[in-house]
Amino acid sequence: MTPERAARLVLLQRVRVATQSPDPTIRLEGQIARRFRRVLRAFQHEVRVAGRRVGEIDVELDDVIIEVTSGKGRKKFQQIQRLMHNPDLNPGGKRVVVFGPQLREGLRGQLEQNRAIVVHTLEELERLVSRP
Repeated sequence: MTPERAARLVLLQRVRVATQSPDPTIRLEGQIARRFRRVLRAFQHEVRVAGRRVGEIDVELDDVIIEVTSGKGRKKFQQIQRLMHNPDLNPGGKRVVVFGPQLREGLRGQLEQNRAIVVHTLEELERLVSRP
């Protein structure tokens, strides 16, 4: 087995474990990663620079980073700004999508005003990911 194949199997096993988590946000992250597993590049990936934690990417696909929240998203605005503009977290400038079924309307508006993409359902997310 190649190292790439072994790493892929470990990644998919982590996704499988997450789908069984008692934590609703982790379970939701796992469900989304499983749904897009064919184009999944990273899952719950902690980004470090010079030993310092810069942030975490919930789900990274070929051309999209998905930030998942199952709550109201009180700290999401700053987190999304970092995902969109920090080259350590998003060196390729991928689109950042916030998947928040229960995201507050005010926060949704604030995120969208700052060019974030916000979706509430898996169907919306699938439509968005399937188009360039």
